[in-house]
Amino acid sequence: MIRQFMELGNSFCRGARMDDWYGLFLLMALALFWYLAMGAREQVLDLVRRTCAELAVHWLDESVSLASLKLQRDGNGRWRLRRIYGFRYLDANSRILEGEVILLGARLHALLLDAAGVDGSSMVFELPQAKEGVPCASCSGGKRFPG
Repeated sequence: MIRQFMELGNSFCRGARMDDWYGLFLLMALALFWYLAMGAREQVLDLVRRTCAELAVHWLDESVSLASLKLQRDGNGRWRLRRIYGFRYLDANSRILEGEVILLGARLHALLLDAAGVDGSSMVFELPQAKEGVPCASCSGGKRFPG
């Protein structure tokens, strides 16, 4: 059985064209990108879950959506993938507000929350959280984010 499988593999490799190898490589690269993107999304979900619990707000739909994906240089001048995830939450006054989590590479860059001002205008503030270069997975569930 194993010998037949190996013979089949050898015959495939002998008969494979270069286009087949390029296609296989592209498929593997896309699978790796998808796997890494799902890992980053899981980190964002965990961060938003903990933040909403700390602030005593209700996270609507318990989901995040990818709002932006582009290349950007980090503080060291290296190209990194910049992902912006958006989410919605309900505050104590039953207002639906929006938040964003910005990842630069695999690292947390910013967590932005929308807070309705007294006059009804909207202002965005940034929570004191991880400095650039601190992995998102290391964010603690304590009363403050690591600094």
